[in-house]
Amino acid sequence: MLLRIRIACAFVLVSLGCAPVLATVRYTITLADPARHLVQVSMEIPAGRETHELQLPVWNALYQIRDFVQFMNKIVAKDLSGRTLPLQQQNKSRWLLREAGDGARVEYQMFSDEPDSPVEIGTLAERDFDGRCGKYRVVADATGADAIFPKILPPIEHVVEAATAWMNDCPFQTYTFIYHFSDSANSGGMEHAYSTAITEPLGSVQNDLERFTAVTAHEFFHLWDVKRIRPQSLEPVDYTKEDYTTALWFSEGVDTAAADKIRLRAGLLDEQRYLDRLSQAITELENQPAHLTQSAEQSSLDAWLEKYPHYGLPERSISYYNKGELLGVLLDLKMRQATHGRESLQTLFRWMNEHFAKQGKFFDDSDSVRAGAEKMTGADFGEFFADYISGVQEIPWNSFFESVGLKVGTVEATLTHRGFDAVQKFDQSPGVVRVAPGSAAEQAGLKSGDTLLSINGTAAGRTFEQQIEALGPGAALRLRVRRDGVPYDLHWKLEAQKMKIYHVEDLPSISLAQRAERKAWLFGDASTPPQ
Repeated sequence: MLLRIRIACAFVLVSLGCAPVLATVRYTITLADPARHLVQVSMEIPAGRETHELQLPVWNALYQIRDFVQFMNKIVAKDLSGRTLPLQQQNKSRWLLREAGDGARVEYQMFSDEPDSPVEIGTLAERDFDGRCGKYRVVADATGADAIFPKILPPIEHVVEAATAWMNDCPFQTYTFIYHFSDSANSGGMEHAYSTAITEPLGSVQNDLERFTAVTAHEFFHLWDVKRIRPQSLEPVDYTKEDYTTALWFSEGVDTAAADKIRLRAGLLDEQRYLDRLSQAITELENQPAHLTQSAEQSSLDAWLEKYPHYGLPERSISYYNKGELLGVLLDLKMRQATHGRESLQTLFRWMNEHFAKQGKFFDDSDSVRAGAEKMTGADFGEFFADYISGVQEIPWNSFFESVGLKVGTVEATLTHRGFDAVQKFDQSPGVVRVAPGSAAEQAGLKSGDTLLSINGTAAGRTFEQQIEALGPGAALRLRVRRDGVPYDLHWKLEAQKMKIYHVEDLPSISLAQRAERKAWLFGDASTPPQ
């Protein structure tokens, strides 16, 4: 049996209020029942104050209230002689401890399976390598891990070499990648100060490594963006309630834009594939009616609503990942245009690293990003930020792409009509939010609230829309869904719908200057050679 216990910092009680500077609260975590993923936590409070307020976080890592107290089986408090101390619950996640002047020991048992703190116990495989900045540990939790390492180690080496060179910075001596590969369709990653934990389907490393390198570069670049170049609105972290920020468009979306530039420099992404990715991103944004009603900053603030299925409907919300990535691309182009290629997204991140991260300061959300861009370029970015980041003006794509010999064209394509809208959140299976009246999906018996389990025999996950789209109009769709805990098999013939598709493509006539600028934009110039 593979044993894997993830010890989560979200399950650690903290004592609120002032305490003597030298007093140390010590925690001991033991495996109470490994098979059931139960851990025993012992919290030793030193002598001093008579009363303590103890708080368990209500959220961590994901911007969601998750009430970790739901995993607590019991909690008791005793003094050092073993006498039970008064422990009064004040709300669902907070307790008041009394008579603790001589010290106390608080013990509780938790179910632990949360991937927010990268401490793992189990049968894991590891390969290490030395590279730019220091030592890299690559840990894999997968069947047949020995066969996976030869495929994933070279691209990881290219990512870390290109990223540290791109930032010209080494804020670590050892960095750890933890990968979980399985037959599940779910995927995702979580960044930490000196590591990342990434979950991917096994298929992502069996053939094309595009998906694998994308998430690896994105999570590794978080080493700077959000972990060190951090918005003030996320500090100090308050784990007792929501922490609202308008900066996720930058800390998550622009992170992807930077990660793709790094993959281009690393030779892991070619020009055509990069332009195809931009085309898909623009198509996604433009086909979300909410892009006219919700700004990138509003999308960041509303991150706490993402657990609600209706919020994911295209007329209700956009993704700060999606629009933020595109804003990063446009910001890069605008900075280059204003300085004839001297300043760019790369130099902006380096500037923010020097002026905020390395000085122990936090940046003031969008205002600091704008101030940095303006200081470096001498240009006014007020309209750009007001229209496209704080506002919901339509983006004039061609005015940005023309300098590199590109334009955004559109075609009307006949695509697959599912007959329903579903939303996939976090590591959950997609959930049906709406079924089109009179559609084949409705006639087949699909209902709002159904959970998609499989699509034509393949597990339904984050890419469920692409899975169905790939079948094409007229194809037979076989869905297994779960409704009120009971599985149902539904099938119908997919219908067709018209949709506008956006393509980033060459201008009819490209000058030598535009070709040179595009090469410098994608791969760097003589001062920043590709890795």
